[in-house]
Amino acid sequence: MIRYSFLIGDVNWKKYGGKFISHRLYNGDWDYYLDIEVINLHDEYCVTVSALSPQAAGKDNLDRALGFCGFSDEDLKAFGNNHRYQVEALSYYGIAATLWQESGNNIHKLLKAARLESRRIETLFGFYMDKRQNMIGNTGWDFIAGNIG
Repeated sequence: MIRYSFLIGDVNWKKYGGKFISHRLYNGDWDYYLDIEVINLHDEYCVTVSALSPQAAGKDNLDRALGFCGFSDEDLKAFGNNHRYQVEALSYYGIAATLWQESGNNIHKLLKAARLESRRIETLFGFYMDKRQNMIGNTGWDFIAGNIG
């Protein structure tokens, strides 16, 4: 079972949105994380499950993402190898593969469905990543590595 911890967002995440991160997972080549993002669209919620990997993204993409989020070199040294900041930066920079998405007006049902889908994703990770992410034909593998376009 995948456990999630609060990553970022408002304390009242049901009203203002938030993001949760899984523990570190391994696909055979590199470590990755799943995140669940909750967006409140006023009349309904949108919940997504995405895969992110600092290792798959590579040092250049990771540095660009961290710079995009405004982290200085001193911040990066202070963070050390803290993957929570790296995953947050990659997510905001767009280097993530969206593997599942659903919307509705019952947040509890949506989160239950997202956790169930997360277990499927962990088991069938390669199949989820093989799916096209855009109309150009980029797969989840391209998105998680930052090779988009």
